[in-house]
Amino acid sequence: MTGNGVVLVVTGGGAASPFGSMVHAGGYRVSALVTNGSAALDAVGRDRSDLALIEIDRVLGGAMDGLAVARQLRERNGVVAVLVASADPNLAERAALVEPLAYLVKPVQPAQLLATLRHVTARTRRPKRRTHESSSRSASEWRGSTSLTPSELDVVRRLLDNGRVASIADSLGVSPYTVRNHLRAVYRKLNVHSQVELIRMLTAKDEDEPAASLVS
Repeated sequence: MTGNGVVLVVTGGGAASPFGSMVHAGGYRVSALVTNGSAALDAVGRDRSDLALIEIDRVLGGAMDGLAVARQLRERNGVVAVLVASADPNLAERAALVEPLAYLVKPVQPAQLLATLRHVTARTRRPKRRTHESSSRSASEWRGSTSLTPSELDVVRRLLDNGRVASIADSLGVSPYTVRNHLRAVYRKLNVHSQVELIRMLTAKDEDEPAASLVS
């Protein structure tokens, strides 16, 4: 990692966009500044980024819009997004479905952007690899302090099986809104803020710990 972190910038503005220079000025390395979804996925494959800064109100080249890029980066690469857009309630509602770690409304000031990046990178950086003993101990402590309901556990299991909210809802015969409510309850109980953080937490636990230990 270089400086404060590595940021992939996705913008329809290309080199004329101010966000690349704003990110760089804050001590972050811009892994790439791209204008379409395919280039974003390629860039992440070449150079692991801590997060992606995506302008979702600008037209991108290729078949994917900014929200589709954010979704693909999260699901395929585990890269979370900070989304930037103009003040548009409809766009904000659609953006919520992607579960970004932050959503900034234009005009965005440099200090505001950098404060957001610092907060997000602090939350998403992986902890140092733990020994088997320390991993087992923290898993036991977590098991004793946390209790998920059977419904919440079912949603989590399906999420870990690479499920998406819509497919989980279909398989359970409930609405996507119900699935998201279960996920919000899980986030609150486990003190995480997104699907990416939840998956990282659970997959980092000792594999010998049974999933059933989460049930109340």
